[in-house]
Amino acid sequence: MCNSGVSEKIEFNMKGQNILSTNKSICEENLSYRSDFYRWVKCKFKDIRCLPKSVKLSIFVISIYVFIAIVYDLLPIVPYNEQTLDILMPPSSEHILGTDDLGMDILSQLLYGTRISIIIGLSCASISVLIGGILGVISAYFGGFIDKFILSVIDVFSALPNLPLMIVLSAFLGANILNVVFAISVLSWVGVARMTRSKVISIKNQQFLQLARSYGGKFPYILIRHLLPSLYPIFLTGFIRTLNRAIIAEASLAFLGLSDPTSKSWGMVLNSVLQFENIFLTDFWKWWLLSPIAFLLIFIFSVANIGKNFEARV
Repeated sequence: MCNSGVSEKIEFNMKGQNILSTNKSICEENLSYRSDFYRWVKCKFKDIRCLPKSVKLSIFVISIYVFIAIVYDLLPIVPYNEQTLDILMPPSSEHILGTDDLGMDILSQLLYGTRISIIIGLSCASISVLIGGILGVISAYFGGFIDKFILSVIDVFSALPNLPLMIVLSAFLGANILNVVFAISVLSWVGVARMTRSKVISIKNQQFLQLARSYGGKFPYILIRHLLPSLYPIFLTGFIRTLNRAIIAEASLAFLGLSDPTSKSWGMVLNSVLQFENIFLTDFWKWWLLSPIAFLLIFIFSVANIGKNFEARV
Protein backbone atom coordinates (compact mmCIF):
# COMPACT_ATOMS: atom_id res chain seq x y z
CA MET A 1 0.00 0.00 0.00
CA CYS A 2 1.17 3.54 -0.69
CA ASN A 3 0.55 6.02 2.13
CA SER A 4 -0.09 9.32 0.34
CA GLY A 5 -1.48 11.16 3.33
CA VAL A 6 0.42 14.09 4.81
CA SER A 7 0.11 15.08 8.42
CA GLU A 8 1.63 18.13 10.03
CA LYS A 9 2.54 18.85 13.62
CA ILE A 10 4.13 21.67 15.57
CA GLU A 11 7.20 20.94 17.62
CA PHE A 12 9.18 23.26 19.84
CA ASN A 13 12.94 23.57 20.01
CA MET A 14 14.94 24.39 23.12
CA LYS A 15 14.50 28.14 22.56
CA GLY A 16 10.77 27.90 22.36
CA GLN A 17 10.65 28.62 18.64
CA ASN A 18 7.99 26.97 16.52
CA ILE A 19 9.26 24.53 13.96
CA LEU A 20 6.87 23.20 11.33
CA SER A 21 7.73 19.61 10.56
CA THR A 22 5.91 17.46 8.09
CA ASN A 23 5.46 13.74 8.32
CA LYS A 24 5.39 12.91 4.66
CA SER A 25 4.41 9.72 2.93
CA ILE A 26 6.42 6.55 3.31
CA CYS A 27 8.05 7.22 -0.05
CA GLU A 28 9.29 10.67 1.02
CA GLU A 29 10.04 10.27 4.70
CA ASN A 30 13.85 10.25 4.35
CA LEU A 31 14.16 13.05 1.81
CA SER A 32 15.42 16.53 2.63
CA TYR A 33 15.95 19.65 0.62
CA ARG A 34 19.45 18.40 -0.22
CA SER A 35 18.26 15.22 -1.90
CA ASP A 36 19.45 14.91 -5.46
CA PHE A 37 17.21 14.58 -8.46
CA TYR A 38 17.62 10.84 -8.93
CA ARG A 39 16.68 9.97 -5.37
CA TRP A 40 13.72 12.33 -5.59
CA VAL A 41 12.38 10.75 -8.78
CA LYS A 42 12.98 7.26 -7.41
CA CYS A 43 11.04 8.18 -4.30
CA LYS A 44 8.15 9.65 -6.29
CA PHE A 45 7.68 6.59 -8.49
CA LYS A 46 9.11 3.84 -6.30
CA ASP A 47 5.85 1.98 -5.94
CA ILE A 48 4.27 1.65 -9.39
CA ARG A 49 1.09 0.43 -7.78
CA CYS A 50 0.42 3.97 -6.55
CA LEU A 51 -0.05 5.25 -10.08
CA PRO A 52 -3.52 5.25 -11.64
CA LYS A 53 -4.13 2.82 -14.46
CA SER A 54 -4.53 5.69 -16.92
CA VAL A 55 -1.03 6.95 -16.07
CA LYS A 56 0.43 3.46 -16.44
CA LEU A 57 -1.18 3.23 -19.86
CA SER A 58 0.15 6.68 -20.81
CA ILE A 59 3.68 5.72 -19.76
CA PHE A 60 3.41 2.54 -21.81
CA VAL A 61 2.21 4.49 -24.87
CA ILE A 62 5.00 7.08 -24.57
CA SER A 63 7.52 4.26 -24.19
CA ILE A 64 6.33 2.80 -27.49
CA TYR A 65 6.70 6.18 -29.21
CA VAL A 66 10.22 6.63 -27.84
CA PHE A 67 11.17 3.08 -28.77
CA ILE A 68 9.98 3.64 -32.34
CA ALA A 69 11.92 6.90 -32.55
CA ILE A 70 15.11 5.15 -31.46
CA VAL A 71 14.94 1.95 -33.52
CA TYR A 72 13.14 3.24 -36.62
CA ASP A 73 16.12 2.45 -38.86
CA LEU A 74 16.00 -1.19 -37.72
CA LEU A 75 12.29 -1.73 -38.35
CA PRO A 76 11.43 -4.11 -41.22
CA ILE A 77 9.26 -1.60 -43.08
CA VAL A 78 9.32 0.25 -46.38
CA PRO A 79 11.54 3.40 -46.24
CA TYR A 80 9.50 6.51 -45.57
CA ASN A 81 10.73 8.29 -48.72
CA GLU A 82 10.48 5.40 -51.16
CA GLN A 83 8.06 6.12 -54.00
CA THR A 84 6.13 3.22 -55.52
CA LEU A 85 3.49 2.72 -58.16
CA ASP A 86 0.89 1.96 -55.48
CA ILE A 87 -0.59 5.45 -55.51
CA LEU A 88 -3.40 6.29 -53.06
CA MET A 89 -3.88 2.66 -52.10
CA PRO A 90 -6.23 1.97 -49.17
CA PRO A 91 -4.95 0.09 -46.10
CA SER A 92 -3.88 -3.46 -46.91
CA SER A 93 -1.53 -6.15 -45.67
CA GLU A 94 1.29 -4.60 -47.71
CA HIS A 95 0.56 -1.00 -46.70
CA ILE A 96 -1.12 -1.08 -43.29
CA LEU A 97 -2.21 2.57 -43.39
CA GLY A 98 -2.29 2.91 -47.16
CA THR A 99 -0.18 5.15 -49.41
CA ASP A 100 -0.22 8.81 -50.42
CA ASP A 101 -0.35 10.51 -53.81
CA LEU A 102 3.33 9.69 -54.44
CA GLY A 103 2.97 6.04 -53.55
CA MET A 104 4.88 6.41 -50.27
CA ASP A 105 3.84 4.28 -47.32
CA ILE A 106 1.92 6.39 -44.78
CA LEU A 107 2.82 4.21 -41.79
CA SER A 108 6.52 4.56 -42.57
CA GLN A 109 6.16 8.34 -42.79
CA LEU A 110 4.36 8.50 -39.44
CA LEU A 111 6.88 6.26 -37.70
CA TYR A 112 9.74 8.37 -39.03
CA GLY A 113 7.78 11.49 -38.12
CA THR A 114 7.66 10.19 -34.54
CA ARG A 115 11.43 10.62 -34.34
CA ILE A 116 11.34 14.12 -35.84
CA SER A 117 8.46 15.36 -33.68
CA ILE A 118 9.95 13.96 -30.46
CA ILE A 119 13.37 15.46 -31.23
CA ILE A 120 11.78 18.86 -31.88
CA GLY A 121 9.69 18.63 -28.71
CA LEU A 122 12.62 17.56 -26.51
CA SER A 123 14.88 20.26 -27.97
CA CYS A 124 12.34 23.03 -27.43
CA ALA A 125 11.49 21.83 -23.92
CA SER A 126 15.17 21.60 -22.90
CA ILE A 127 16.02 25.07 -24.23
CA SER A 128 12.92 26.63 -22.68
CA VAL A 129 13.56 25.12 -19.25
CA LEU A 130 17.21 26.17 -19.42
CA ILE A 131 16.41 29.79 -20.35
CA GLY A 132 13.46 30.09 -17.97
CA GLY A 133 15.33 28.46 -15.10
CA ILE A 134 18.40 30.69 -15.44
CA LEU A 135 16.41 33.91 -15.73
CA GLY A 136 14.03 32.95 -12.91
CA VAL A 137 16.84 32.11 -10.48
CA ILE A 138 18.88 35.23 -11.30
CA SER A 139 15.81 37.47 -11.05
CA ALA A 140 14.67 36.17 -7.67
CA TYR A 141 18.05 35.67 -6.01
CA PHE A 142 19.69 39.01 -6.81
CA GLY A 143 16.55 41.17 -6.84
CA GLY A 144 16.74 44.92 -7.29
CA PHE A 145 17.23 46.32 -10.76
CA ILE A 146 17.99 42.87 -12.21
CA ASP A 147 14.70 41.50 -10.92
CA LYS A 148 12.74 44.47 -12.27
CA PHE A 149 14.40 44.22 -15.68
CA ILE A 150 13.90 40.47 -16.07
CA LEU A 151 10.33 40.71 -14.78
CA SER A 152 9.64 43.41 -17.38
CA VAL A 153 10.99 41.13 -20.11
CA ILE A 154 8.79 38.30 -18.82
CA ASP A 155 5.74 40.57 -18.87
CA VAL A 156 6.49 41.64 -22.46
CA PHE A 157 6.83 38.05 -23.68
CA SER A 158 3.70 37.05 -21.75
CA ALA A 159 1.70 39.70 -23.58
CA LEU A 160 2.83 38.55 -27.02
CA PRO A 161 0.55 36.17 -28.94
CA ASN A 162 2.68 33.07 -29.24
CA LEU A 163 1.38 31.35 -32.37
CA PRO A 164 1.20 34.47 -34.59
CA LEU A 165 4.72 35.44 -33.54
CA MET A 166 5.98 31.90 -34.18
CA ILE A 167 4.47 32.12 -37.66
CA VAL A 168 6.22 35.45 -38.30
CA LEU A 169 9.58 34.19 -37.01
CA SER A 170 9.37 30.95 -38.99
CA ALA A 171 8.40 32.79 -42.17
CA PHE A 172 11.21 35.32 -41.68
CA LEU A 173 13.93 32.80 -40.75
CA GLY A 174 12.96 30.17 -43.31
CA ALA A 175 11.57 26.65 -43.34
CA ASN A 176 14.19 24.77 -41.36
CA ILE A 177 13.99 22.53 -38.29
CA LEU A 178 16.55 24.61 -36.38
CA ASN A 179 14.61 27.78 -37.12
CA VAL A 180 11.38 26.15 -35.98
CA VAL A 181 13.05 25.04 -32.73
CA PHE A 182 14.34 28.57 -32.18
CA ALA A 183 10.96 30.17 -32.91
CA ILE A 184 9.17 27.86 -30.47
CA SER A 185 11.81 27.95 -27.72
CA VAL A 186 12.18 31.73 -27.63
CA LEU A 187 8.48 32.04 -26.77
CA SER A 188 8.06 29.06 -24.43
CA TRP A 189 10.33 29.88 -21.47
CA VAL A 190 8.09 32.45 -19.77
CA GLY A 191 6.04 30.03 -17.68
CA VAL A 192 9.13 28.25 -16.33
CA ALA A 193 10.76 31.59 -15.48
CA ARG A 194 7.71 32.76 -13.51
CA MET A 195 7.41 29.53 -11.52
CA THR A 196 11.15 29.43 -10.83
CA ARG A 197 11.21 33.03 -9.67
CA SER A 198 8.28 32.47 -7.31
CA LYS A 199 9.87 29.37 -5.81
CA VAL A 200 13.27 30.98 -5.25
CA ILE A 201 11.66 34.04 -3.64
CA SER A 202 9.77 31.75 -1.25
CA ILE A 203 12.92 29.98 -0.03
CA LYS A 204 15.79 32.48 -0.38
CA ASN A 205 15.09 34.07 3.03
CA GLN A 206 14.72 30.80 4.89
CA GLN A 207 17.08 30.11 7.78
CA PHE A 208 19.23 27.49 6.10
CA LEU A 209 20.00 29.83 3.19
CA GLN A 210 20.82 32.71 5.52
CA LEU A 211 23.17 30.47 7.44
CA ALA A 212 24.85 29.33 4.24
CA ARG A 213 25.41 32.94 3.18
CA SER A 214 26.65 33.95 6.64
CA TYR A 215 29.27 31.19 6.51
CA GLY A 216 30.55 32.53 3.21
CA GLY A 217 28.56 30.41 0.79
CA LYS A 218 28.74 31.86 -2.71
CA PHE A 219 25.97 31.84 -5.30
CA PRO A 220 27.19 28.70 -7.20
CA TYR A 221 27.36 26.72 -3.96
CA ILE A 222 23.93 27.89 -2.79
CA LEU A 223 22.46 27.20 -6.22
CA ILE A 224 23.75 23.63 -6.43
CA ARG A 225 23.31 22.61 -2.80
CA HIS A 226 20.12 24.42 -1.82
CA LEU A 227 18.16 25.91 -4.73
CA LEU A 228 18.31 23.24 -7.42
CA PRO A 229 16.92 20.38 -5.27
CA SER A 230 13.84 22.51 -4.62
CA LEU A 231 13.53 23.50 -8.28
CA TYR A 232 13.66 20.01 -9.83
CA PRO A 233 9.86 19.54 -9.64
CA ILE A 234 9.29 22.91 -11.32
CA PHE A 235 11.78 22.16 -14.07
CA LEU A 236 10.32 18.73 -14.75
CA THR A 237 6.76 20.07 -14.74
CA GLY A 238 7.74 22.87 -17.12
CA PHE A 239 9.57 20.38 -19.32
CA ILE A 240 6.49 18.18 -19.69
CA ARG A 241 4.23 21.14 -20.42
CA THR A 242 6.63 22.63 -22.97
CA LEU A 243 7.14 19.26 -24.66
CA ASN A 244 3.44 19.03 -25.44
CA ARG A 245 3.15 22.65 -26.52
CA ALA A 246 6.23 22.41 -28.73
CA ILE A 247 4.92 19.39 -30.63
CA ILE A 248 1.55 21.09 -31.11
CA ALA A 249 3.25 24.32 -32.23
CA GLU A 250 5.50 22.47 -34.69
CA ALA A 251 2.51 20.62 -36.11
CA SER A 252 0.70 23.96 -36.50
CA LEU A 253 3.67 25.56 -38.28
CA ALA A 254 4.14 22.52 -40.50
CA PHE A 255 0.43 22.49 -41.25
CA LEU A 256 0.85 26.06 -42.55
CA GLY A 257 3.88 25.06 -44.62
CA LEU A 258 6.42 26.85 -42.37
CA SER A 259 8.41 23.81 -41.29
CA ASP A 260 11.10 21.84 -43.08
CA PRO A 261 9.34 20.13 -46.04
CA THR A 262 11.82 17.23 -45.92
CA SER A 263 11.37 16.53 -42.20
CA LYS A 264 8.24 14.35 -42.53
CA SER A 265 7.04 15.27 -39.06
CA TRP A 266 3.41 14.63 -38.19
CA GLY A 267 2.58 18.22 -39.08
CA MET A 268 4.23 17.92 -42.50
CA VAL A 269 2.22 14.76 -43.22
CA LEU A 270 -0.94 16.74 -42.45
CA ASN A 271 0.29 19.54 -44.70
CA SER A 272 0.83 17.14 -47.60
CA VAL A 273 -2.69 15.77 -47.11
CA LEU A 274 -4.32 19.17 -47.39
CA GLN A 275 -2.23 20.05 -50.44
CA PHE A 276 -4.17 17.37 -52.29
CA GLU A 277 -7.09 19.02 -54.08
CA ASN A 278 -10.61 17.95 -53.15
CA ILE A 279 -9.32 15.48 -50.59
CA PHE A 280 -12.66 15.45 -48.74
CA LEU A 281 -14.55 14.55 -51.92
CA THR A 282 -12.73 11.24 -52.03
CA ASP A 283 -12.20 8.35 -49.63
CA PHE A 284 -8.47 9.09 -49.37
CA TRP A 285 -8.86 11.25 -46.27
CA LYS A 286 -10.12 8.26 -44.26
CA TRP A 287 -6.61 6.79 -44.04
CA TRP A 288 -4.40 9.64 -45.19
CA LEU A 289 -5.72 12.36 -42.86
CA LEU A 290 -6.99 10.46 -39.83
CA SER A 291 -3.76 8.52 -39.28
CA PRO A 292 -1.44 11.48 -38.50
CA ILE A 293 -4.17 13.11 -36.41
CA ALA A 294 -4.49 9.92 -34.36
CA PHE A 295 -0.70 9.65 -33.88
CA LEU A 296 -0.54 13.27 -32.75
CA LEU A 297 -3.53 13.19 -30.39
CA ILE A 298 -2.54 9.92 -28.70
CA PHE A 299 0.93 11.27 -27.93
CA ILE A 300 -0.36 14.65 -26.71
CA PHE A 301 -3.03 13.18 -24.44
CA SER A 302 -0.57 10.64 -23.01
CA VAL A 303 2.00 13.28 -22.13
CA ALA A 304 -0.71 15.57 -20.74
CA ASN A 305 -2.03 12.76 -18.53
CA ILE A 306 1.44 12.04 -17.15
CA GLY A 307 2.05 15.73 -16.56
CA LYS A 308 -1.25 16.20 -14.77
CA ASN A 309 -0.56 13.29 -12.43
CA PHE A 310 2.98 14.47 -11.81
CA GLU A 311 1.82 17.98 -10.89
CA ALA A 312 -0.68 16.49 -8.45
CA ARG A 313 2.05 14.39 -6.79
CA VAL A 314 4.51 17.23 -6.35
